[in-house]
Amino acid sequence: MCALLAIFSLSAIAFYGIQTDMGKYFLALSFSLTVLSMGQHIATRSSSFNMAERTGLLNAYNSPIHPSTLDMVFSDLVKAQLDPLLKSEYEAFVVEVEANVKRGVDPRFAREKMMMTLYKHSQGLDLSSVEAEFGEIFTKAGVEYVRNHEIFTIEEWLVIIDHLENKCPAFFRMIGRIEEDLSAGRQLIKDDIIFEVDMENVVHGKANLFTYMHNMSQVAKTVVLRVQSPDFRPHDLALTYSLAPGEEKVWPDTGVPLARAGNQDVLAIMSALLRDGTVAWQTLLPERFGEATVSVRLEEVSGELLIGSQMNVRIRSVFKEKIRSASSVVFNLIGVVGTLLSSTLLTYVIV
Repeated sequence: MCALLAIFSLSAIAFYGIQTDMGKYFLALSFSLTVLSMGQHIATRSSSFNMAERTGLLNAYNSPIHPSTLDMVFSDLVKAQLDPLLKSEYEAFVVEVEANVKRGVDPRFAREKMMMTLYKHSQGLDLSSVEAEFGEIFTKAGVEYVRNHEIFTIEEWLVIIDHLENKCPAFFRMIGRIEEDLSAGRQLIKDDIIFEVDMENVVHGKANLFTYMHNMSQVAKTVVLRVQSPDFRPHDLALTYSLAPGEEKVWPDTGVPLARAGNQDVLAIMSALLRDGTVAWQTLLPERFGEATVSVRLEEVSGELLIGSQMNVRIRSVFKEKIRSASSVVFNLIGVVGTLLSSTLLTYVIV
């Protein structure tokens, strides 16, 4: 609106002439309106976006809500970060994908393995291995559908996964450590439970805390996940989870390769762990800047500690956002003052 008024003011200059008082006042008004429009633009265009690409809205969209417990881990994470238009396309894509799963393959496992394979492809897994992994879970028609989809092409998936890694780096670091333990043959099980936790080392605005829990015993367990921090809100958070009995044999005794025929590779085992495990996702809001601590405890219902983890992070302000906000205020102030003065002078001359 301000930009249009600035254009009209320039048109008035052409009518009255730049040498006249009216022309000079209209020039001042046009300049003030232009500065005001710049201030509004800076405040509302903090994230770049475009409508020419399917993924053009990803950086501009911040979902106000996300699940606190991820059921279909990768799928829920993707849906939480996609913009509404792309999310509706993704849900239709998933329905068709699950309709082309091989007989005897769990559709939930197939979806998680597909996402895990695409993630490893973004990390360097070659395309032939990707198609071989797809061939283990999808029919030929399913492989063709995933490979040649008009919206979710392999290239678009790489963009989406890169966006997820930027938004939720703690999640990918967490599963990365589990993958390293699988590759090296290290036993991660303690008290019949696999427990991993991670969050951002440097926090800007808000922190994403991810926790992975997997019951490897033959009986169900009820545990309490407690998050405590004097530097984040909420200061004390307790969530009760019922962990279903798992399969101890899912964790190999020796190291396994990243990808090979069959289900004894990192891709298949990680997909099964994510499918059967429990991933909690909590957003913590910092209360001050500087060093901060977060304590994560896995407890019995009675309060007895099973496993605990302590994390030290640094909370920093977003410098670019500060510069953007300050610039917007300055431009808006100059624009408003200039507009008021120019309008007053124009009114005085006309009257």
